Amino acid sequence: MMVDLIVEGLPDFVSPGDIVGAIANEVKIDGSKIGKIRINKKRGRALVQIDEEVVKNVLEVMNGRQIYGAEIKVRVKNYHELQLAHIKKYTSKFKNLLYLERQEELVKYRQEMRHLTGEERQQLGHALLNLWGRAAAFPSGDFYQVRFILQDEQELLPPHKFTVGDLVIVSKGEPLEAGNPQGKVVQIEPNAITVQFKGEPPYFVYSRGLRLDLYAHDQVFHQTLKTLRYLNSFNKVNSRLKEILLGEEEPEWNDETVEVNSSYLDEEQKEALYKALIAKDLLIIQGGAGTGKTTVAVEILLHHLRRGYKVLAVGSSVSSRDCLAAKLMEKGLKVLKLDDVDLKNEPEYDSIFELFKSVQELVKQRDKLTHPGGHWVEGLSYDEIIEKANNEGYYLGIPSYRLKEMAEWIQLQREIDAKLNDIRHYQNKIWTRMIEDHDLICVTHHEVAQLKQRYDVVVIDDAHMINEPETLSAYFKGNKVILLGDIAQISPQVINEEAKLGGLDQSLFARFYKELDNEWICTLKTQHRFNFSLWNSLRNLCPVGEKLGNNEEVMPLKLNPWRMGPTSKVLEDSATLVFLDTSQISIKEEEMDDEYINYLEADLIREILQTGVDLDSMIERIGVLTFYSAQVQQIKKSLKANGVEFKTICTIDEFCGKEKDLMIISLVHSNYNGDMGKAESIPHLITAITRARKKCILIGNFKTLSTHPFYQKMLKEIERWGRVYKL
Repeated sequence: MMVDLIVEGLPDFVSPGDIVGAIANEVKIDGSKIGKIRINKKRGRALVQIDEEVVKNVLEVMNGRQIYGAEIKVRVKNYHELQLAHIKKYTSKFKNLLYLERQEELVKYRQEMRHLTGEERQQLGHALLNLWGRAAAFPSGDFYQVRFILQDEQELLPPHKFTVGDLVIVSKGEPLEAGNPQGKVVQIEPNAITVQFKGEPPYFVYSRGLRLDLYAHDQVFHQTLKTLRYLNSFNKVNSRLKEILLGEEEPEWNDETVEVNSSYLDEEQKEALYKALIAKDLLIIQGGAGTGKTTVAVEILLHHLRRGYKVLAVGSSVSSRDCLAAKLMEKGLKVLKLDDVDLKNEPEYDSIFELFKSVQELVKQRDKLTHPGGHWVEGLSYDEIIEKANNEGYYLGIPSYRLKEMAEWIQLQREIDAKLNDIRHYQNKIWTRMIEDHDLICVTHHEVAQLKQRYDVVVIDDAHMINEPETLSAYFKGNKVILLGDIAQISPQVINEEAKLGGLDQSLFARFYKELDNEWICTLKTQHRFNFSLWNSLRNLCPVGEKLGNNEEVMPLKLNPWRMGPTSKVLEDSATLVFLDTSQISIKEEEMDDEYINYLEADLIREILQTGVDLDSMIERIGVLTFYSAQVQQIKKSLKANGVEFKTICTIDEFCGKEKDLMIISLVHSNYNGDMGKAESIPHLITAITRARKKCILIGNFKTLSTHPFYQKMLKEIERWGRVYKL
C-alpha cells in the first residue's frame, strides 16, 4: 500500500528525479518503493507516494535534510491533527482581521454622524433624509418591520450604499441621540427601504421627516464569522475544497472527454470552457478587461445546465450580478434574483399576511405576562410550570398568580411558534415553486447566505473584488467552483491598516492565482471590448489582451456641432484617449471627511455633456466615473441645476462589470502637495479606463497627478497616442 507524503520547502526548479534520488540515497531504499510524484513549483511542494513499509524511515531521515541547499519538511498528507491546527490558524487569522475592520467601520461611521451634516452623509451614500416611516405588511414575532419612503411614494431614493443585512439608526435628525432605535435592513426597493426592529420601535418611526443612517455592514460580518466556524465541521463541507483552501491538496481533473460547441468564443475562451467542464473541483480563469470573462462564465453555466447539473451564478456586487444575469437572460434562460421576489404576487400572500397579524396580536398579549425565566422558574420545565399552575396556592415561594401568568405565557408562545412554522411552510412552498420555475439563481456573494441548498457547480464572476473570508460562503456552496477575475483590477476594499497588512485586502482568487500551478489557471488574452485605436493606446498601460478579436464596430458618437463649446471639443478629436488638464486653473479640491469634491471638474463634465453631445441619442452610451461618492453627488447636482438629466454617474466600485462607448473620468485631486487620496489606487484607475469601448476622457490636474510614477507613464502615453488639452 502506498502512502501520500507532502514534501515542503523545495526549490522551484526541482524535478521528480531529484526527489527520487534524494530519498533513495538518504534513506537507503530502492527506487521501486517510491511511486507517483506531483510537484507544485509555485508552492515549493510535492506530493510523493511512498511504500507503507518505509514511510516511518522516510519521515525520520528526510525531515530537515536539504535538496539543492533548501531545507525540506516531510509529513503525512491529511494528518488529522495537523489539519485541525491549520484550520485553527486560518480561522483565527481572519477572525482577528474581520474584527479589526468592523471596529474601524463603526468608528468611521460614528465620526461621520458626529461631524458631518445629514446632507453631507447622504452625498456619501451613508444616509437617507426626509423619509416617511410606514408599518410594513409583516411584523414577525418579536420583530417589527417599517418601510421607509420619500414623501412622494413614487419618487426613487437617491443613490446610496445600504445593503440587505446592514445595521442602521433611525432618527429625527440627530442619529447619536439616546433613544434612537437600531434596526436591520431586510429589503431594498428603488423607492423604499424596509428595516426590521427587535421589539416594538418608538412611535416616531412611523412619522415624516425621518433620517436613516448606515451604521455597519452587519450581516456580512456575522455571516463571514459563521462560515469560518463552519470550517471546523469535517462532515459538512466539501473536504476536497477545504484541503485546496488550506494548501494541503491540488485540484484534479475528471477523467472524461467533452465537446465544446460555442462558435462565437475565441480559442482561449473555448479552452477555459473545456477545462471548466472537466475540472473536478476548482478552476481559475484570469482575464484583463474586455477579454470576455463574463461571456465565458455564462457559457460555463449554460453547458453545465445542459448536462443536468444544479448551478449557482455569483457576482461580486449588485452591478456584477445584474450584468451576469442580463447575459444569461439573453441566452433565453429564466434567471431568479432574490430582490425580484415579491410575496404580494404569490397566492399564499393573504394566508401569510393573516398569520403575521395574528402573531403580532399574540406577541402583544404575551408581553403583558410574566416571562418564565430567572428566579421565577426555580428549575421548572415549561410543562411543569403548566402543571403547577393548575394547582392553587404557592409552589416553592412562587405565588399562584405568577404561575398562572407564566403558564399563559408558555401557551401563547407555543401558539406563536406554531403560526411562525406555518408561515415558514408557506415561504418554503413559494421558494420551491420559484426555483422550479427558473433555470438558475443569480446572487451577490452577500446574498449566498440566504440560500439553504448546495449546488453541483458555483461560478463566481469578478472574484478578484471579494476578500478571501467573504468568498468562502459561495466557495463552499458547491462541489466544483470556478473563479473568474483580473488581478490587475480593483482588489477588495479595506479601511483598517492593520487588517490590510494582515492580508484582508487580498482575494481568494488572487491567492490561488499566485499559489496554484499554471495547469489550474486559464488566461484569456484576446481583447473583445475596445476598438483598435483605444486598445493600442491602453495596452502599454495595463493588461488589456495581447491581441484584438473580431470586435463589432462601435457606432460613432453622435455629437452636437451647433452647440459645441471650447471644452467639449475633446469629443470632436479623433483621439480615443484624451486628458483635459486643469492645472492652469488654481482651484483646489475640497475635503469632506475622507471624501473629496472638485467643483471645477463637475462643471466641466456638465459642459461636455450639455453642449457637446446629442444626449437624446447618446444617453445610454455614456458613463461618468470618479473615485468619490461626494464627487458623484456634486456632478449630479451640477447637471440637475442646468436641466441635464443623466443617470450613469457613479463611483468606480459601483460600475464594475459594465461598459459604455464613452467614459468620462473625474480624477478630483488638484493641489500643490501631490496628495492623491483614492486616486493613488492604480487598479481603480485601470478599471475605470477599461470600461470604455470607443473613447475615454480623463479630467484632472496634470501637475498633481504627475507626482505618481504610473500617472507619469500614462500621461506620456496619452501625449504619444492620444491628446492632452490644457484649459
